[in-house]
Amino acid sequence: MTNDNFEWWEDENGEWYYRSKTDPDGEWHHWEQEDEQSDSTSVNTQLEVVSEPPVYCKGMDWDNMLLNIKYLKKDAKLLTITFNDEVSKILELASGDHLLTRKNRVQIYPNIKRKNIEKILQKNKYKTNGRIAHDDIWMIIDESTFKNGNSGILVTSQGLFIRSLGRKAFVPWMIEDKWISTFGDKKGFLSRKLIATLNDYKTLEILDTVEETLKKSIQEVTGYLTLIADLARKEYCNQTGIEYKFVYDGVEEAYNQMVLESEESTSENSILTEMGMLQGDCPNCGGVMRDASMAARGGKALLRGFAKLDRSMVSKSTNPNLRSAFGRSGGWFDSKISDKSRVCDSCGYKE
Repeated sequence: MTNDNFEWWEDENGEWYYRSKTDPDGEWHHWEQEDEQSDSTSVNTQLEVVSEPPVYCKGMDWDNMLLNIKYLKKDAKLLTITFNDEVSKILELASGDHLLTRKNRVQIYPNIKRKNIEKILQKNKYKTNGRIAHDDIWMIIDESTFKNGNSGILVTSQGLFIRSLGRKAFVPWMIEDKWISTFGDKKGFLSRKLIATLNDYKTLEILDTVEETLKKSIQEVTGYLTLIADLARKEYCNQTGIEYKFVYDGVEEAYNQMVLESEESTSENSILTEMGMLQGDCPNCGGVMRDASMAARGGKALLRGFAKLDRSMVSKSTNPNLRSAFGRSGGWFDSKISDKSRVCDSCGYKE
């Protein structure tokens, strides 16, 4: 037996004895197996069991899910938001937004007509297949002609069930390591589009509607949908121990990044143009049209959602002198953060 801190000797019977080297005249102690096991310096070989973080919608694809709900596997594990005070406050705030709820194009829990919900679930209009109950439906974005909720979007604790133009689809809050970060809207040809942006800046077209009253509501609902999506992210962080950061805490960072990328790209392209290395394709001035980065477009979507939410809260205030920090809707700020995929470096033309 060996140990740097002790002297050891073995008797004729094979028994071992030890004493501390710091006390050479000290008493010898009989060594037993139990002594080694109880020694504080011994190594604990017991393995700690570490649980794996949950994986939601494993093996599924955003584009397929958006195309057809049949790609939602029957045994799929879905990230589900727990109804709590935070959800209730968001829905309460949305219910008081008259620009959102006008013409009853957006119905909000608990004020959704129970009769409509029962018919939707019983007739399986959105192919929910028993996954959700009445209280799991927090919003109906109603595209139907008779305002009965037969087409449009069900905003639920598990994600968005979509029924529009013959398409039945489902968009969960999270697929594997990707999640919905923000919602925004975009003007289409005689229509208004509801767009979701993922954490990797990929965009999903959720709805494209030509219904006039709904088009106006779509512009208002994006901020509230972003807050609900953020609660899904918070739910996941609580489950896994990941640090949670409120989505709108990144507004200043997103804006600064957007400005920085714009300045860098403009400077680089201007130099190349002067050297004759880039041929202009701007229909307005003949300058260089560049693609807007996905990060910049994602940052703009975040800013648009925050601006709409701020204006909504100001409109509910009893203080007549309170003004939104983002100015009026459709003003200078909105023109700067509008979603454009290509921009001219010379004259600022966008398309």
